Amino acid sequence: MEQKRRYSSTAFWFSVAAFGLSAALLFPASDVIAVWLTNDRTTTPAVRAAVICLAISGIYMVAAQQLRWMILPGKFGIVSVCFTLISLSATLLLVGKFNLGEAGVLYGTATGSAIGLLLALWFCHAEFKLVFDVACLRKMLAFCVPIVPSSLSVVVTTYVSRFVLENYLGLDEVGVFGVATRIGGLAGLVMLGFGSALTPLIYARQHHAGIAQDLARIFKIFVTLASFGVAGLALFAGEIVAVLTVTDYSRAVPLLGLLAPAFLLSQMYIFAPGPWLQRRMWCVAGINFGTAGLAVVLNFLLVPGLGLYGAALATLLSAGASFGINMAVSQRLYPVPHRWLRLGGVTAAGMLAIVLASLTLRDLSPVNFFLKILVLVAVGIAIIAMGGVERRWFPQSAIGLAGWLRRGGKP
Repeated sequence: MEQKRRYSSTAFWFSVAAFGLSAALLFPASDVIAVWLTNDRTTTPAVRAAVICLAISGIYMVAAQQLRWMILPGKFGIVSVCFTLISLSATLLLVGKFNLGEAGVLYGTATGSAIGLLLALWFCHAEFKLVFDVACLRKMLAFCVPIVPSSLSVVVTTYVSRFVLENYLGLDEVGVFGVATRIGGLAGLVMLGFGSALTPLIYARQHHAGIAQDLARIFKIFVTLASFGVAGLALFAGEIVAVLTVTDYSRAVPLLGLLAPAFLLSQMYIFAPGPWLQRRMWCVAGINFGTAGLAVVLNFLLVPGLGLYGAALATLLSAGASFGINMAVSQRLYPVPHRWLRLGGVTAAGMLAIVLASLTLRDLSPVNFFLKILVLVAVGIAIIAMGGVERRWFPQSAIGLAGWLRRGGKP
């Protein structure tokens, strides 16, 4: 336990020093940076706000993530909710009442990060001590060094479609693609619980008997929820776009069937922990660089001929390749008994709904809305029939619900 505290404390104080030094160097040069980036000195306040926001948010993330590694999901949830509520409230106040514009958004985020940081430090005050161990720092840096440059490749993978679209088709198409990307990101709601809890549990229990079987079961649950969620998002994409956008972005609707699964695939590396557990970080970096290169090539090949569809398809194919390679490497280093045929059947049910949504039921009408509900119910039944959901959950849930009703709603 003491050794863990030395690592935690060293990581925290190193982060404080790194972000503090960055802010001390960048803040005085905000005017120069503003001119260099935008050729407009009036953006200097926004650059200064960005520097402050970067420093505080970076330290906040380190402290908040410590709660995850300590497997304290309740406290991590409290910190995250406080950060979100305070950030939004402060942003609305600074932008709406004080008219600070972009700087107000950044200062609002910094305010939420500062409160979240204080709260996280309170929750894990016993973990962070006035300790700085150089030997621990060397080990952590050796682990992280390959990941830092490969993070740039993740940025390339994420934004290359926008640059290629702007180059070939103009900013209007970038706007449509951006709307589709943001709405497609709603599929990431499935990742919230899994992403926050899974990685710390794997690291903590990697040597326990049965952890591989548990991971296989969790992955099956995820694929089930993801397939059903993506199918629903694709089927009701038109209604969602109509509600969430004030301008006619109907051209974004057909892209959601490609971008929603792409968004999930890009984050599903958490189910392929082998390289991380075996500390093969250069392998992880190589996969990230390869994925970025593939994304660039696919976008330049597909966008000129297919336009928005080409960008969406390139995003999906590169994300799928990334997940496939990550899983293949992970299975060699840390085998998990996945039942691929059953998982494939569950995924196929969701894909069928996406195809139906793209070919038919496009018009926004009460009849089509009802038909979409029927299709989504059919997808759910197909997933259950293929074993995507444990059948014993249903009688257990029915018994639990009956008992709850007999008790008058009391736990």
